[in-house]
Amino acid sequence: MILLRFDELDDYQGVTVNALTLEFYVESISELIYTRVYRVGEGWSEDSVTWNNRPSLVPGTDIVSIIPDFGCRDDVDITDYGIEWLENGAANNGLYMIFDTDDYDSCVISSAENADPSHAPRLILDYTPLTVETASWGAIKAMEQQPHPSPRLGADYWLTPKTTSWSGLFLTSVGN
Repeated sequence: MILLRFDELDDYQGVTVNALTLEFYVESISELIYTRVYRVGEGWSEDSVTWNNRPSLVPGTDIVSIIPDFGCRDDVDITDYGIEWLENGAANNGLYMIFDTDDYDSCVISSAENADPSHAPRLILDYTPLTVETASWGAIKAMEQQPHPSPRLGADYWLTPKTTSWSGLFLTSVGN
């Protein structure tokens, strides 16, 4: 079981989500494995979460994906989660990745702390920015999100006007 959180996603509240993709690097795998990705139901801290105090998952929110191979990036389409978080106002408490394996199967996913930064998990958001609307008195009601530096990465999140990617996330494996 792996917990993931992308706090920077909250900066995009109100945009129209065209696509949201979770990408991760598979270091090793013992055989073909299914993974289920769920929304996390409550807040948690990377510094204090354990198996015994792990947060709940949101039932009925699982997305199933197959991890076919290792030594490569894999991805899961989580657009429905992006719509819930950014368009419908659901709490963004992160994601659970749960692997459907037999007792002796294993899968190792790279974390943000991997020595090779290109192996860090990424969240890729394709969105339509907020539109600028004027009221009859001319006041601006909303403005397009502008690029800003990342406090964690020291670089811009901005890739193109409509696609944003982060790789500075919290990744915590929760085991016994």
